[in-house]
Amino acid sequence: MPAPLQNAYSRIQTALTAIRKLDGDRYELGQKRHAAVRSASDALARLFDNAPDGLMQLTPAVLVDPEASYLIVELADARYDGTHYGRVSLTRVGIRHLGEPTAIDLTTDAVLGKLNRMALTPSLRWSQSGISSHGPQRAGAYLGLNFGCPDGSLVGRTKFAFPMSGPALEHPAFKRQAEYALDILHNQSMSVQIVRKLDRKLAENEAARAAQQKIVADLIAAAGTLVDPVSMDSELVSLIRRMDWSFEEADRPDGRFHDIRREISAKLNTMPVDTAIAFIGGAGAEWSYAFRLIEQPAQKLAA
Repeated sequence: MPAPLQNAYSRIQTALTAIRKLDGDRYELGQKRHAAVRSASDALARLFDNAPDGLMQLTPAVLVDPEASYLIVELADARYDGTHYGRVSLTRVGIRHLGEPTAIDLTTDAVLGKLNRMALTPSLRWSQSGISSHGPQRAGAYLGLNFGCPDGSLVGRTKFAFPMSGPALEHPAFKRQAEYALDILHNQSMSVQIVRKLDRKLAENEAARAAQQKIVADLIAAAGTLVDPVSMDSELVSLIRRMDWSFEEADRPDGRFHDIRREISAKLNTMPVDTAIAFIGGAGAEWSYAFRLIEQPAQKLAA
């Protein structure tokens, strides 16, 4: 067996075991992050006790003052695919008058969008103000300020807009918000700091998982240099590609896939292990399902 494929089966098995452990860890971290986001959201929401409409209770002139700047905090409690979780995002926003008031990312100097009437009006008042949520004003508008403000409820909110400088700070409530925003930037807000710490752990988890996936991908690619699966058994390649590998997880599993899986298993186990490994690449991201059909080399010898 070529050097890249030595102990290929056991190396893939080891990587798969590591991936399963990482997946379990990621789930636990995700649950902790969800709870931490709720706690941070509650802490940030309390800053609006004396400013119930947030920045939207300020006049447009104050909002677009050249000295004004803002911090947009996104806690991103996104558990959208069970694989990647959201990350805390902090955006420092400044104001420039480029023909019209414009929001600028103070870190990158990138233009974020126009601060037109839509951007400076609470979203719940768009309709009564004659603003269409899908109208022409939306094109190019920066909605970070109003979408970061209360819209009737702060329960579960994960996006917040705080003033950092400008005339808004003459109001005690906004001055308090600005002080807290500075704490967030300096990593001194305990509630947000906990979420960001979990973000780092999740990032480390994803990097470790990607490294294990690469080990498997490299072994499958190496096996593919020794044999062309399509030329060797195009029918098996077709079966693997159209197999619904997660069919048993459906509410009503399609029994036909039991037969297809048995046929795939029988074919894979008539081959040398390194040849079978070349075929499991056809399962794509669900390679682990196909890999589990390959009998361990020791089992084959015993048979």
